[in-house]
Formats: sequence, C-alpha cells, structure tokens
Amino acid sequence: MLTGVSRTSKTPLSMYLAQRGYKTGNVPLVPGVDPPRQLLDLNPRKVFGLVGDVENLTAMRRARARSMRSDPSANTPTPRRFRASWTNRCACSEPAVGA
Repeated sequence: MLTGVSRTSKTPLSMYLAQRGYKTGNVPLVPGVDPPRQLLDLNPRKVFGLVGDVENLTAMRRARARSMRSDPSANTPTPRRFRASWTNRCACSEPAVGA
C-alpha cells in the first residue's frame, strides 16, 4: 500500500509496480483529515509512505494549480502545515521514499 500527500508520485509508482506484477493500492493523505481506518489496520510491513521535500511539493502544487487556472494559494498548505500533517507521524515499518 502506497500512501502520502498529493504530488509524491504514488500513482506513477503504483503503475510501475503493477507492470512488474505487484498488486498495489494508493491512499492519498490529506492534511487535516484522518487517514482511513483500513490503512491503519494493515500490516505495517505492507505500507509505504512516500514523502518529498516540503518546498518542492509546495512548488509542484502551485504549478499544477496555475496550469488548471485556479488560485495557486487556495488549496496549497503552507510548508508549516505540511510538516504538521499526518504524513509526518505515519508509522510505516519501511523507510519512506523521497519523491
């Protein structure tokens, strides 16, 4: 199971692993929203949290918002909010992968 905030490449990695024969799931984590109970009930050895540099994630989200012609600051958490999100408290048994 792959999990992480948006723009951490969960979907491309899921597709890559599927091409290699792995069955994967992709659970987005949203700051301020509790993760699904089912995620917390999984064997921690099967949950992989994807992380990225806060400044890079913020820049990617703003660029995506601009490309969609929306307000770049509307849905982009501040770096401080990113750091305080559930992602940083995720207890995965494997090291997180940088995006």
